[in-house]
Amino acid sequence: MKRIVAKRKYRYPMGLEREYAKQLAGLTDAMFRTIKKDVPQMVQMVKRNQITMDADDPNIDLDEFMEYLASVLLLRQKAEPYVSRMWDKVNRHTDKEVKEIFTAIFGASVSLRGLRAEWTQQQIVKELTEEAEKRNVELTKEEMLAIGSGILLSSMLSASEEKRKAIESILKNRPAGADIIASSEAQMVMTAQAKLKQMEEIWVRENLDLIGSLEAETLRKLRDELTRLIADGVPEDEIEERLIAFLNKQLEVETNRAVLIGSDQVGKLNGRLMEYWQRSAGIKEYRWQTMMDSRVRPLHAERQGMIFQWDKPPSDGHPGMAVRCRCVADPVIPLDEYGVEPIAKTYIYVD
Repeated sequence: MKRIVAKRKYRYPMGLEREYAKQLAGLTDAMFRTIKKDVPQMVQMVKRNQITMDADDPNIDLDEFMEYLASVLLLRQKAEPYVSRMWDKVNRHTDKEVKEIFTAIFGASVSLRGLRAEWTQQQIVKELTEEAEKRNVELTKEEMLAIGSGILLSSMLSASEEKRKAIESILKNRPAGADIIASSEAQMVMTAQAKLKQMEEIWVRENLDLIGSLEAETLRKLRDELTRLIADGVPEDEIEERLIAFLNKQLEVETNRAVLIGSDQVGKLNGRLMEYWQRSAGIKEYRWQTMMDSRVRPLHAERQGMIFQWDKPPSDGHPGMAVRCRCVADPVIPLDEYGVEPIAKTYIYVD
């Protein structure tokens, strides 16, 4: 079987990775700015609760203050529109990249079901054009595809008696199973859309959980720091300085985590959608492609140019699944299964 890959390579969405990392870093910075506004309140709380022989339980004050902070930070809720928009951007990017690869090779873009489905539609039109010519009637492409699925359009019902009789004759004489093609395509579209929606919900939820952990971890460590300041009896003139130093250090830590989440999650989403759109186009194999730079991990550098099956992922997953992996999957196209001749000099054969 002849297999090819396009000379036009799949492009990793580096710009979107940077954009998402920057957005999450910005949300994290805004969270800490909000916390710092309450430093005076924290200082007074520490002073009020520093341990003396007759002190009340400081946890009461701490519980109330941490609940208040959680009610105003709301990082998860604030991040939701950014997460949803990033899903849309990466999905559009991946869909466009896969279709442009097929366009480069075959000169026409592919539908959601892939080039094979486009070819199937061409077969329906070809067959029904012949049937229409036999009966001396004209049918539009839309009408032919509807007939292929056993559907009557309103335009058919309002057509001339001669045309209606011709359509009824064509429908009656269609071979058993011939009407499955278009209806199965419609079912495939519905199934694919449901799958895509499920993927979106999972990715958005996973991202919001990760982003929410930035706030949760910050509040946990802040409570620990406030507890230490109370328990250690830090001099009053040093409390604010200690708090500011702690928050600045924690801001750096959580910002780094936010950047990691942003870059890693775009890579993972790109990887999942590469698989989705390629499988939708009937692709079963891909060629591993790295970014060919110093950041590529040795294991992935060894896979450069190797062929893998979507049904058999390597040890650490398909391209994009490892942490901060920027590798991509160039689709391996089985020419015999497509029935369409590729454009010369737009592809290379693979062994």
